[in-house]
Amino acid sequence: MSRQRVYFLDYAKFIGIFLMVYGHLELPAEIKNSIYSFHMPLFFAISGYLFSFKKDISAKEFITKRCKQLIVPYLIFNVITYIFWLFVGRKFGVDSAEDIKLYKPIIGIFYGNGNNKFLIHDTVLWFLPCLFIVEILYFILFRNKTKTLSVLMLCCFLFAGFLDYKLIRINLPWGIDTALTGIFFYGLANLFKTNIINLLNMPKLSLAILTLILFSIFIYMSTINGRVDMLALAYNNYSLFILNALVGVILFLLVSYLLSEAFGKLFVIEYLAKNTIIILAFHAFGFTFIKAFTYYILKYPMSIYETNLYFNIFVAGVTILTLVPVMMLWNRYFLPLVTLKAKLN
Repeated sequence: MSRQRVYFLDYAKFIGIFLMVYGHLELPAEIKNSIYSFHMPLFFAISGYLFSFKKDISAKEFITKRCKQLIVPYLIFNVITYIFWLFVGRKFGVDSAEDIKLYKPIIGIFYGNGNNKFLIHDTVLWFLPCLFIVEILYFILFRNKTKTLSVLMLCCFLFAGFLDYKLIRINLPWGIDTALTGIFFYGLANLFKTNIINLLNMPKLSLAILTLILFSIFIYMSTINGRVDMLALAYNNYSLFILNALVGVILFLLVSYLLSEAFGKLFVIEYLAKNTIIILAFHAFGFTFIKAFTYYILKYPMSIYETNLYFNIFVAGVTILTLVPVMMLWNRYFLPLVTLKAKLN
């Protein structure tokens, strides 16, 4: 692909993280159902698309590298957000009504699973250890396998995820149960990277028509399957969830590509795409500050956030922008420490 066509992944990351932030606001049920039906599979797929096996790296080296890239930030984010929750968060809003022992979130940090309020201080952080498990499993089990065998193995993982969803439903540490399904999207995107590129090479008009068709299918299936949640292992119809998630992932990759072709490389999109992990970790606190400002300073009632579709688009955008200073601090002070540690080892 040309350099221009690689930019579509930045747009895909931005769309994914924006919809995640937007989906955590008060929205009409049908909007939430559509967002939740594909946004986490999209993140797994993007990660898989970007992954490539390197011949000169051992399993130990890979695990160490990914631990520094995912688990170290996970721990740093948890420490910061737990301290905030301990002194501020648990005393206001919804959390003030929860009877949560102060040690439970600490257990949750090591448990690495956001169910049952174990990560009440920052539930969304569950994704980082889950992605870590997905990447380690894929690196160890799928290396040097043929494409056909890899697809069969992914189907086995998918079947295991279905059995876990239907029969076991135990919240395993580090999102291992969710990883059984997540690895399917991760692996498909990695194995069929060339096919995705070929799809994007279609004429623009054909891509636009295909996008409209997929959008119609996506909305219809989202409506009939209802609300899904990968963290809670809530899939409703598991087969329909998988199918709709695949349609949603392909749809928004196409949208991302068409946007990248229309607007080219934009600094703001590239910058936010590189800092999606910061938005993931701290957007809930952005909500807190924005709501406090509108309530205590502007004197607006909290009811303005209730299923206000268009106003919450604005809120989601402002939330992301308020995190830019956090991104700058992270990139200047924390990220170099993690990178330096990786080099020293």
